[in-house]
Amino acid sequence: DKQVLLDLIDDATRYNTGARLYPSETLLSHFDFLSRTFQAHGLPLALYVDSHSFFYTHNPNAFTQLGAALHFYGVALRYAPTPQAKGKVERRHDYWQKRLVPLLAAENIVELTGANRLLDRIQRHRRPVHSAAYDGGRYRALAFAGLPPANFPVERPTYS
Repeated sequence: DKQVLLDLIDDATRYNTGARLYPSETLLSHFDFLSRTFQAHGLPLALYVDSHSFFYTHNPNAFTQLGAALHFYGVALRYAPTPQAKGKVERRHDYWQKRLVPLLAAENIVELTGANRLLDRIQRHRRPVHSAAYDGGRYRALAFAGLPPANFPVERPTYS
């Protein structure tokens, strides 16, 4: 069977805020995925999306159902003109496509429930991002093995 992977990455820090497999790409799968991600990490200012019909309508004054829900919560949509424009998330998809299938096979996982449990476990073990620093034209994530240094700025990037 063919499933769909929904994935969300913070643009400034490249922090993967969520990844989940669904039986198909539906409006309900997007609502479920985004609500899980927003509850865990807060609301983003904007989502950079493709021109999929869940997000895009040819009438600039109209919203799709998903777009209307995001607009209600103050989340703007930014549309990528090409798949290549969404490079960070596309590279993450390539990573998952190369590694997830062998990993699931090695763990003898054949159902979506088990696969999503594994994705959740992988997400919990990623390096935490404590802050993002502007570094000559791009942002870089700052992570610490223990507590941040005493002189480290208290402000952290937020998604609300």
